Amino acid sequence: MSIPRFTRVSRSGREAPLLALSAVTTHTAERRVLNGVNLTVSRGEAVAVLGLDAAGGSQLCRIVNGSERHDSGQILVNGRPLPGGRYERELLRADLGLISPRDGPNARMSVIESVTRGQIRTRGISPIRAFERARALLARAGVSGHDREDIAELSVSGRRRVQLARALALEPRLLLLDDVTRGLDAHTCRDVIDLVDGARTEGIALLIATEDLRFVRATATRIVVLCGGLVVEDQAADDFFLHPVSASAREIVAGLADSGV
Repeated sequence: MSIPRFTRVSRSGREAPLLALSAVTTHTAERRVLNGVNLTVSRGEAVAVLGLDAAGGSQLCRIVNGSERHDSGQILVNGRPLPGGRYERELLRADLGLISPRDGPNARMSVIESVTRGQIRTRGISPIRAFERARALLARAGVSGHDREDIAELSVSGRRRVQLARALALEPRLLLLDDVTRGLDAHTCRDVIDLVDGARTEGIALLIATEDLRFVRATATRIVVLCGGLVVEDQAADDFFLHPVSASAREIVAGLADSGV
């Protein structure tokens, strides 16, 4: 069974946000991580979530994906609340692909199995079609020729490339990129940028949580800054780098200049 592919339209006739968060809060034993976050992401946008001192971008990605629970507030995906049932959440996670160093592919699977399995089980695609799509995406990701190898045999860069291929194979509406370039060499980072930018031009939305400002500068169309669990700045990427408004944003941009990015 696959999720119907449609775009929700508001009463005004304009395309409604793909993702809408309203007053979302969550806390750990030590502190409140998100303290009433309001955020929207529309189709084809690449929204980077920045902040200082573990501001909460990773938790935001995992909450949207359903991997972690939030304490209060509302999250709408395509105008609908996050589902509560296990099967519905599995379908949702296919539609909101999370890519994170903490959630790598099953090391005991082969590369080709990792990229085809979700297509067959979650999307109901035939094995032949799933295999063809997997081969094409693995080639785009730069890991063709490794189909039969186990995930465990791949380098960190190779595993991240397989993660991207596996997520894109499910044709998600939204990619949640949580620290996706951590531990990658410059060549792999460039390939990751090309892959996710290509996905965005095809209409897939991106929500990016990272401290890699090179990656942000190359991919983001909009930048949100979190401070104290709240959104303190929300600007188009070009405006953000030229005219940061909040103190946190100015500190981030100053660090960018100091690093020569």
